[in-house]
This record gives sequence, C-alpha cells and structure tokens, in this order.
Amino acid sequence: MKSTKWGVALSVVGGTLLLAGCQEPVKMVSAAQMENYRQLERLNEQQAAQITSLQIERDRLTRENEAILLRMETKDKLLAAQTALMNEMKKDGIGQNETSVLGKEGEEVVRTKGGFFVRVPGDLCFGPGAATLKSEAMPTLKKIAGHLKNKNNKIEVRGYSDSQPIKVSHWKSNLELSTARAKAVEDMLKTNGIAADRLSHKGFGDSDLLMDANGKEDQKRSRRVEVFIADEAAADTVKAPEKAPAKATTPTTVKKEEPKPVVVPK
Repeated sequence: MKSTKWGVALSVVGGTLLLAGCQEPVKMVSAAQMENYRQLERLNEQQAAQITSLQIERDRLTRENEAILLRMETKDKLLAAQTALMNEMKKDGIGQNETSVLGKEGEEVVRTKGGFFVRVPGDLCFGPGAATLKSEAMPTLKKIAGHLKNKNNKIEVRGYSDSQPIKVSHWKSNLELSTARAKAVEDMLKTNGIAADRLSHKGFGDSDLLMDANGKEDQKRSRRVEVFIADEAAADTVKAPEKAPAKATTPTTVKKEEPKPVVVPK
C-alpha cells in the first residue's frame, strides 16, 4: 500500500514539474515596441486617407468627362437643329446657300457665334428716317416668323444704320432710329405668333458698318435689321460636375486596441 501511495505522489509531482517546464515565460511589451506599433497605425491611417483622396479625385474627373461629353453631344444636336432651320429658310426663299449671294429681297442668312441671323435690308423695311414698317417687308418677315414661332430659341432683333448723321427725322440720332426699327420688327414678329418671352430688341446705330470689296462702307447694306436666332441653351440639360471636397475625409476605421503590458508576478 505504501509503495502505491508514493508512486501516485511522485507521478503528480513529476507531471506538475513537466507542465511548468513546457510553459513559456510571459514577457512585457517594451516602450519602443509600443511606439513602433503606434507609428504603423498612423502610417496606415495616412495611406487610407490618401487612397480616399485619390478616389474622390477620380470620381470628380469622371463626372467632368461625362459632363464634357454630354455638352459636346448637346452642342452637336443644337448645331444640327440650327443648320436644319437655316436650310428650311433658304429653301423657302430666305437668303441663299452662300452668304455672299443675297436672297430675292436682298436678305442673307449667316451663321455666327451662338446662333445665326437673318439680315434684312433696312430699305426694304423702312423709308428714309422712318421706323414704320413698309408693306413690301411683310412677306419676308412673315416667312421668318412662320419658321420660328414653333421653336424654343431666343430671338433678338438688332437694328443698324449707316454712318450718315440724321438730317430730317423724328429721331435725334442713328442709335435711336435703329432701336425704334428693331422694336417695330420685334412687334411684327410678336403679332405673327412668336411668344413675347422669346423676343427682345436692341439698336446699334452705326457701330457695326458693313464694308464693300474695296474696304469702303457699303451704306445700303449697313442700313439693316438682323433677326438673331440663338442656339438653344445647353445649360438646362447639362449639369455641372459636383465639386470634390477641398480635403479628403479620413475613412472610418475600427480602432485597434493597443496591446496591454503584461506583468509577470514575482
């Protein structure tokens, strides 16, 4: 019996010593290791912020490119629509295919920045020093109104004069006369079905004289009224790209817990 008890006791003591020998001693994390860990965490956060910033810039550039492509596509459509309208007018006898060739009544159809205009001779529309429309101008002006009344384009009627000062007239200056003539044509277009909110008028007097082949003023052509038909604005159909934030926001990350120092009991 005694030998059995001693055997059991020795087995327990041996197992305890063996188990104690297999365990590694617990060490404390040094201050240098903790600082290295913190530096790695800061570097990780900086890299994450840079990635977010690059993603924001990439998205902004993508939106800009999409907006540019949409503007180009819209501009092409507007130009095609305006060209079709110009051709319709020319087929109807308003102006000719070449701006150097005048239409039946001396009118011209000219493409310019932001739209096109129909140039109508002032002598066809008005008597000397007068701003009352002549009956001879009505067929041409009614044709113009017929082509424009079902469109959405803004229209500005522009009056011009030659460089000769006014001698006998109700109007005191070429500027006043050209403005009154532009207003008379605007009113005529309005009475022929063009909405008032699409129409405006402006006089320019002798500020934009037309020249002949020799570089001298062509007084007859300088006396004119131009019906300017603007391209339909693309601003209503194209939204400007959103602005990216001035600074990239740091992405939300789950903060890792720093390892706590473990104290080995003495």
